[in-house]
Amino acid sequence: MIGATPQTLSRWARGKNDPQREHLDRLLEFDYLTERLAEFFEPDDARLWLFAPHPQLNGERPADLVSKGRQREVLAVIARLQDSAFV
Repeated sequence: MIGATPQTLSRWARGKNDPQREHLDRLLEFDYLTERLAEFFEPDDARLWLFAPHPQLNGERPADLVSKGRQREVLAVIARLQDSAFV
């Protein structure tokens, strides 16, 4: 979803390389998005939410939008979850 290969992710995890600026920005955005989801879902449910078509995203999967750099749309849906949680 962030545009890096599994090998690159492995090198980052082992501390062999650091992410380039573009990847680092995407990682930080994805981290923020997952933290927001954690306010509403357990990890397995958050994963399902990310990979299931969503009616508020015209049937697109949130994970696909994130991989296309359209995380703001996904965050807007999460914000609506938060708004409805406090009604």
